[in-house]
Amino acid sequence: MQSTFSGGFSISLLCRTLFVGSDSRSIRGHNNTFDILSRICIQKHTPINKRRYKSMASHEKMEYTILSKSSWRQRSNGCCNTEWMTMSQFLDHLENPQAGSVFYIQRQNSNFTEDFPELISDVPPDIPWATESFGKLPDAVNIWMGDERAVTSMHKDPYENIYCVISGEKDFLLHPPTDRPYIPYGKYPAAVYKESSPGQWKINPMNIDTPKVLQESESDNEESNLVPWIRVDPLHPDNTRYPKYKNTRTLRVKVQEGDMLYLPSLWFHHVRQSQACLALNYWYDMEYDIKYAYFKALETLCE
Repeated sequence: MQSTFSGGFSISLLCRTLFVGSDSRSIRGHNNTFDILSRICIQKHTPINKRRYKSMASHEKMEYTILSKSSWRQRSNGCCNTEWMTMSQFLDHLENPQAGSVFYIQRQNSNFTEDFPELISDVPPDIPWATESFGKLPDAVNIWMGDERAVTSMHKDPYENIYCVISGEKDFLLHPPTDRPYIPYGKYPAAVYKESSPGQWKINPMNIDTPKVLQESESDNEESNLVPWIRVDPLHPDNTRYPKYKNTRTLRVKVQEGDMLYLPSLWFHHVRQSQACLALNYWYDMEYDIKYAYFKALETLCE
C-alpha cells in the first residue's frame, strides 16, 4: 500500500501553516521504507557518511570544527569517513545501530539525482509553486536518511530550502537572520574524523594539501584553515557563558511524514531526526539582493 504527498501538501511556513492543492506530480513514498529501498537499490553501492557518535555535552568544549569533504561550501554538520556500501548493508546498520558509529546519507550537492537515478521517476524535478515564486529551477535535489544520533549543528545556508519528509520526522530549531548579534561564533582549526579501527576514532587536523575553507566573511579572496562555527548548543544553551543568546527568538517546527517545510535562506537552523528518517530537499539559489546586503552589514557589525 502506497502513501503519497498528493491530496494537499502541508507547508510549514515558519510562523503559519497553509495547504496547497494537490499536485499531479506526487512524491511517491511507501509505508515500509526499508522494503522499497531494499527492492529498488538492494545491491547499489552508495556513499554513506560515517561519523563518531558524540554527545551534545561536548559541543561547547570542541577544539576543532569537524568537516566532511562535501560540506566545505555549505558548512553543514561535519562527519568523518565517506564509505561505499550497498543499500542493504546501510539499512542493516539502521536496523541494528552500532555503539561507536553513526551512518547517514547526506552527501548533498544533488546527491539524489547523482546517486539514486533509479528513484528519479518517483520524484518531481522541482516544486512548481517554489519554481514560480523564485523564478528559477532548483540548484540541487538532496536525499537524507540516517541514524537518529546524526544531529546537524546550527548553521545557515545560502539557499531557499524546500524540505520534504517522506518517512519519519525532523525537528527544526530556527532563528531568523536578525538574531545574528545574539548567536555566538568561534573560529576553529578545520579537522576530519578518521576511524583508526572499528568504532575507534581520532581527529585529524586538515593539512596544507587540503582545500581551505572560506572565512565567515565568505570573501573569495580571504581563505583560512580557521572555520567560523556557532559555539552554543541550542538545546542546552549555557546562558552564563553566552548571555546574549537569551535574546534570540526561537521557532521549533516538527516536520512529519507528508509535510513540507519552506526554510528561507540565511535562517539559522539546528536539525534532529527520528531513526531512519527519509527526506528530500530542494535547494533554490538565493537572490543576492537587499536582504543579503542587510545581513552582511549586520554580520560585519557583529565581528
